Amino acid sequence: MERLLMCLGIILIPAVSAKFQVQSEEKLVAAVGSDILLPCNLSPPLNRTGLEIRWFYNLFHSIVFLMREGREERQDQIAEFRGRAFLRDGPETGDLALSLLNVRLSDAGAFHCFVEDVSNQIYEEAVVNLSIVGKGSPPHIDISLQGSFIRLSCFSSGWYPEQKTHWLRNNKTIKPDSEASHKQSDGLFTTESEILLNSSSEGHFYCGVKHSMSGLETGAYIIVSEALFPRVSLWMISFILLLIILVSLLAVASWAYCRFKREKERDLRIKNNQLGKLLYVYKVMREVSYPLQLL
Repeated sequence: MERLLMCLGIILIPAVSAKFQVQSEEKLVAAVGSDILLPCNLSPPLNRTGLEIRWFYNLFHSIVFLMREGREERQDQIAEFRGRAFLRDGPETGDLALSLLNVRLSDAGAFHCFVEDVSNQIYEEAVVNLSIVGKGSPPHIDISLQGSFIRLSCFSSGWYPEQKTHWLRNNKTIKPDSEASHKQSDGLFTTESEILLNSSSEGHFYCGVKHSMSGLETGAYIIVSEALFPRVSLWMISFILLLIILVSLLAVASWAYCRFKREKERDLRIKNNQLGKLLYVYKVMREVSYPLQLL
């Protein structure tokens, strides 16, 4: 019955006054991929004989580490903690700290350090609430041209929970033109943002990400000078003006030629019409004069 109530998360008050105490820290924060030590102190130190030392995750049967009579038992250990969870020392020293290697996002939760004197049916436990963060990679800034503008792109990955970048120009906050975040396949977040600069926007630029939980910040600097912006040379300006003049002259010449050709065609049509009329008159006159010659 007592075991059943433990599985349901109900803490019983032992009928016999406790002969030992178990203490730990209430809250810890660990970074993804790091190794952490979950503290648990047994006072006074005890002999292993008759003791059960159990580290479990959230629920009593979710075993992270189990030791009975001084022997580690792994058959009931949760698969995701195998090879990652070890007891640093033992009850003889009073140090029952759990070493947890290669911390994952899924490790966030309550870890219970449970110690039971089986023969006397006395137990004590302490709980460590573990929060997981992703510190993320240092931001990387790319620079590229977009028309007459310079585009600065800032990218950083491996954050948890979701974070945002922020920009400074000459130590003054500026708002990005676009920003977005994406969830990676491992559950961590990628954050990115962009700013567009015109020719009057030279200066020192900083892109940073400050973790909302740990308060730690990482960032990158870049210097943008006026020389980076695209410029049109005097030779190019002269060439463009000359090209415009040539195109205009060609357009005027083409228009004049077309007009001259239309006028020539009109004059030719007029002459053809006049010649046709003369031939018609001549033909009529011949037709009239021929009967007169017969008389």
